[in-house]
Amino acid sequence: MLKKYAEFPPPQWTYSKSDSEPLRLWVLARVAHIVILAGSITFSACNSDGKKRQPTISKQPYAVAADAVDAGFAAIHNGNVPRAIDQWGKAATIFEGIEGTENDQASCLLNRGLALATVGRHEEAVEDLGKARSVLESIRNEGKTYAMIRTVLHREQKLLEMAAEYRTTRPEEARTDHSNRLLVRPQALILARMLLKDYWFRRSFLMDKAEPVTFPDQVREALELDEIELGAMCSYGLKVHMNYHDLLKQKYGGMYAGATFDLSPGFLAAMDRHPETEALIVKVLEQQLGSEPSIDE
Repeated sequence: MLKKYAEFPPPQWTYSKSDSEPLRLWVLARVAHIVILAGSITFSACNSDGKKRQPTISKQPYAVAADAVDAGFAAIHNGNVPRAIDQWGKAATIFEGIEGTENDQASCLLNRGLALATVGRHEEAVEDLGKARSVLESIRNEGKTYAMIRTVLHREQKLLEMAAEYRTTRPEEARTDHSNRLLVRPQALILARMLLKDYWFRRSFLMDKAEPVTFPDQVREALELDEIELGAMCSYGLKVHMNYHDLLKQKYGGMYAGATFDLSPGFLAAMDRHPETEALIVKVLEQQLGSEPSIDE
């Protein structure tokens, strides 16, 4: 078969003056066809009354997804979190069907997960973040976005665990008495234990710059903490974290370069609103739990 095709060399496209006429006529016919087609497009772009209507030609899927991503960021900028959730979900679904856009899909799922968390939909946030992690693992991309996904997923999972533990406490144990803080409410103890034992959760609590709702405020809402309890938890968490780095310095000496504390605005805003009462709660927590975390995490 290959030999047979080899016997027929490709035609040589050369023209003499005599045989160029058919080609000229063919070109003129094609130009006329294009003009007629253009005219039909113009007419189809108008209604029966001659008014212009939107063209029916749809965008490519990637362009639609990109527009949805931009719409999500615009919605967040305008404080419309539900619309951002919808738009990023739409974009993630479209990217899922386009080969080679795994990074775009994971970014959309991360953004959507963060937005879901800000409105208290933590179970859905965990679902999206888990999917985003799996997408990046499937293409062996464990870069900066992957690290952020893992961090946020970890904190959301821990937040759900704490909320589930709080829901099992007896109602009579959940009383509030600001005049005597010898008894710290169960949900405050639950959070304090997490801040003491879990480095990545504690780091998110102190330094995560979540918007438009800060992570400490998300924790406060999930555990039904009051303003005083939240401020006390911030003070306690910061003390635990400073002790953590002091212990590292003692263990490694000159090999340990130290740490900077890039505290989030939301964390700072929650502290020192009621300093005397917050200090009393921190003192009780130190008596009950201590303030030196393990450095072998």
